[in-house]
Amino acid sequence: MFVDDGFEYAMRNRGYCRSFVERVRAKRRRWQVPEKDAQAPGLIVSQDEVASLRQRGFPGWARQIVAAVCEQHDVAVEVLIGQSRHKLHIKARWDALYRIKAAKPAASYPLIARWFKRDHTAVLYAVEAHALRNGLPSLIKSQNGKATARYARAAKSAN
Repeated sequence: MFVDDGFEYAMRNRGYCRSFVERVRAKRRRWQVPEKDAQAPGLIVSQDEVASLRQRGFPGWARQIVAAVCEQHDVAVEVLIGQSRHKLHIKARWDALYRIKAAKPAASYPLIARWFKRDHTAVLYAVEAHALRNGLPSLIKSQNGKATARYARAAKSAN
C-alpha cells in the first residue's frame, strides 16, 4: 500500500475527510510511472510491434533503429513513439530521433516528425539536445553557429 507519512499528516491537519484522502492517493498511484517494466526485464521487441511502425510510414532501416533503441533502453515501441513525457521515455525517444537523423542526414525533420507524430521543431530540438547532452556531433546545419549556441543555452538551463 502507498503510504506517505508527510502526506497523511498534512491531510489530517488540514481537515480533509478520509474519502478525499483515498481519492488523492488513488490518483497518485495511477500516475506513478515505474522506472523499469516489472514484467519484462530485458524487454525483447516483438515483430508485431515493429510491424506496427510500418503503418506510420517508417522505412525498414528506421524500424531497425527503433527496435534497437527500444531493446537498449528497455522501452516498449508504443511508449517510444507515444506521447509519454516520462524522463526515461524521453531519453529513449531522443536517442532514436538522433540515430535516425544520423543514419540518413537527407531525411528531413518534417518527415521524421510525421513518423513520430510530432512537430518538426520538436524533432530539431530533440536531436540537438541529445547531441549536446551526450557529447555527440551536432547534426544541425546552422548559420555561424547561432542555432547551436541557442540549443546549448537551452540544454544548459534544463540541467
